[in-house]
Amino acid sequence: MSIRRKMRGFTLVELLVVIAIIGILVGLLLPAVQAAREAARRMQCTNNLKQHGLALHNAHDTIREFPPIVINAWLNSQPNGGPAGYARTKYIAFSSTSDTGHKTTFFHSLLPFIEAGNLKNDSVWDNCVLAESRSRAGSFWNEKSPPFLICPSDSSQSQTILVGGYSWVMSGTPKPMGLTSYVPSIRAFGKIVGTSEPGGNIWNAAWDNCSGEQKISTFTDGTSNTIGIVEKPMITGDRVVALQAWGQQNSNGRQDGANLWGMTDSPPENHAMFGFNCNDPTVTWDDEDGQWWRPDCRMAGLQGERFQTPRLLRPKDQQLWYNIYPLHTGGIVNALYMDGSVRSISNSVDAVAWSAAITRSGGEVSNIE
Repeated sequence: MSIRRKMRGFTLVELLVVIAIIGILVGLLLPAVQAAREAARRMQCTNNLKQHGLALHNAHDTIREFPPIVINAWLNSQPNGGPAGYARTKYIAFSSTSDTGHKTTFFHSLLPFIEAGNLKNDSVWDNCVLAESRSRAGSFWNEKSPPFLICPSDSSQSQTILVGGYSWVMSGTPKPMGLTSYVPSIRAFGKIVGTSEPGGNIWNAAWDNCSGEQKISTFTDGTSNTIGIVEKPMITGDRVVALQAWGQQNSNGRQDGANLWGMTDSPPENHAMFGFNCNDPTVTWDDEDGQWWRPDCRMAGLQGERFQTPRLLRPKDQQLWYNIYPLHTGGIVNALYMDGSVRSISNSVDAVAWSAAITRSGGEVSNIE
């Protein structure tokens, strides 16, 4: 006689309890996993800035000055330089005859000092950012940005925008050009030479600032007290804009912009830079937008210049290209100081301390903690 054993399985209630427990565990673990991933991304973003700091000082040791923000060297051949935007720089070889095709930017100048000289040399025209690739015909040489120019926490809709309309480059056909999550300060690397151009707005001042020629000795506030580069979303606003010749397209009013790191012939909302948006603490109407059009940030009755601090992260359709928005949780913006250190700055930073850190020779000592 055989004995048959009764096999017992899970009841429906037991199965539901197990599923519920698993769900609770997943719910508990998921935030921890996400936090760990963000911590890793933030560390990579910080490491990128440290690479920029090393490259800056290597460049300074070699060239004896820091790179400019952007220069079209049409008049680099003239002994006294030229008007705004056409100044001389040691990062473009001086020529007594003609060098009208030379165009450089901050990160373009730094490429040889960050082990990316081969990328710079891929341009079909030497010392020119507005050029086709030697190795990839039909594409811009800077179609894809190198990893050290992209913060993994940057959630921008695209890492490129279409650039075209220049008939001497690939017949003017729009092609992708790479963006960056890092922007240099015009107050650190620029040189104010006046605002004689019509209008006298902040962009004219910034354009003059682009001539650069700054050395460690010009940072009289101290390199440990001056910010050189900060994080900023590659694309600000809710549109992936495009650049057609010298005009931006596909923008939503004046809100949208993009950080082109290897481009000279473009409007200010497409240049990778900061340090031009002002804020007057004696009024409230500019608290969110700032005053980016001013020729300087000196407010009546106040000592020093006052700049717009990093803002609270807003929905993309409410962002403004001239403001800095955090890439990390907690409203954190990573900043490279000119001594090579990287510090995390909250968007609740004191405006006076932030403003002091923006200028290299304002006579203030920043106490950002």
